[in-house]
Amino acid sequence: DLVAFIGPNGAGKSTTIKMLTGILNPTAGSARVLGLIPWEFRLELAYSIGSVFGQKSQLLWDIPPIDAFYLNKAIYAIPDRVFKRTMENMVELLDLKDLIRKPTRQLSLGERMKCEFIMAMLHQPEIVFLDEPTIGLDVIAKDKIREFILEMNKKGVTFILTTHDLSDIEHLVRRV
Repeated sequence: DLVAFIGPNGAGKSTTIKMLTGILNPTAGSARVLGLIPWEFRLELAYSIGSVFGQKSQLLWDIPPIDAFYLNKAIYAIPDRVFKRTMENMVELLDLKDLIRKPTRQLSLGERMKCEFIMAMLHQPEIVFLDEPTIGLDVIAKDKIREFILEMNKKGVTFILTTHDLSDIEHLVRRV
């Protein structure tokens, strides 16, 4: 599925995403993601979910994204063949072939965000939480990321998206 979770600034969208990914514990209430309570089963859930936060980076500033990808390969124990196939597919879809070997600090915001998507999805999660993933991006970068999300969704990945960008909602989601 592709679902948008919208509301005004301060409504709790990002906080909710952080609870659904297990980063924050709620003060009340309950939630389940893939049948698990996220804040109680954070480690187990981490292998089945991914996240892209428009304001937070998973990349390391001084090393090329490809090195960070290999770090995630080790963390998630991704088999060599699966890693190679997945990475090459995503790099091609996002048009990053020559850029993943440049230090992250030399990449534009749009190039970094594309790499963030690869970081979040190398382990082939079932659900990916997107918190303002296109914030500050130019039209071309936004379009490429939207194409990537739609392609990954066709392959069975569920996306939950927070955004203030109505174009993201119009181009991507089926439910709000």
